[in-house]
Amino acid sequence: MTIFSAPWPETDPQVGDGREYTAADWDLLWEILHACKPDHQGVVWGVWNNLEVTSPGANQLSVNTGAALVKGHVVWNDAAINLAPASAPEGETRKDYVLLRCDWTGGVGTQYTVRVVIKQGTAGALPSLQQDDDVCWEIPLYSYVINDAGAISSLISVRKYADTGRYNRPLKGQIIMWSGSMSGHYPVDPETGAADKRWHTCNGDTHNGVATPNLLDRFIVAAGSSYGLGGTGGAATIDLSHTHDMSHVHDLPAKTGDIDSAYGIAVDVGTEELVLTAGTPSHLHDLGGQTYAGDPTITGEEGEPSQSILPPYYALIFLCFIGDA
Repeated sequence: MTIFSAPWPETDPQVGDGREYTAADWDLLWEILHACKPDHQGVVWGVWNNLEVTSPGANQLSVNTGAALVKGHVVWNDAAINLAPASAPEGETRKDYVLLRCDWTGGVGTQYTVRVVIKQGTAGALPSLQQDDDVCWEIPLYSYVINDAGAISSLISVRKYADTGRYNRPLKGQIIMWSGSMSGHYPVDPETGAADKRWHTCNGDTHNGVATPNLLDRFIVAAGSSYGLGGTGGAATIDLSHTHDMSHVHDLPAKTGDIDSAYGIAVDVGTEELVLTAGTPSHLHDLGGQTYAGDPTITGEEGEPSQSILPPYYALIFLCFIGDA
């Protein structure tokens, strides 16, 4: 068995997938449905390879394993499916879909099935999707462009994921904060005790094609006009050490007077004149046109020049979603 869908009416002889289901069928069905909510549709995240589509060459598409919920019907694919899209008309390109088609009335071979098919569009537009309940319901997986030589380009995932109770799919590169246990660079699932290797510490490493930012010992700031995406900066401390240049001179106007050399003199800062402090003059000093240079050094109590500027904090681990390896 490669691809199978359920449930369908039991038919005898068998029509499409409409048959009596085995215990193994139901076991797998409920394993897939375990996390799914009713009435939601899309690829079921985390089942095998999520129906990923690749192009190994011209006129070749390969649909990997996975499961999906399409209009209340579960489809699972446990082996790669190879598709052969037709080339575009000569001199043209064409836009197509790889999609899942849930078919109620298609006829022998397609009735009561969900299958992966190619739906052709035009050079200018992708094909429209048919979504008629109890008739035909289509959901796209990938879009692509094919030329007249069969070369496939612009292969883009357009998958939507089923709304599930447990495994809502994050985007690769999505970052969360984590307070739990770690196993190396991976968080430990508290329910299973196993390392969840879809998430990786934001330490600057590249895994599974995802370059994790290095957020070790860093705060986060919202990128915008002042801070570019991926920018870094800032410091945990600030250096408060500094100097003051206090050198200066006093210009002393010409003065003549008797100064007793045994007693002190002082400079009146306001008038820049010498003032006798005591005693009787015993000789003369001619101070005309002289200058006095003071000591520019100012001393004080020395402190710690490097000061922390961190606000109160609580350290958590930043994890980046890297997907399944």
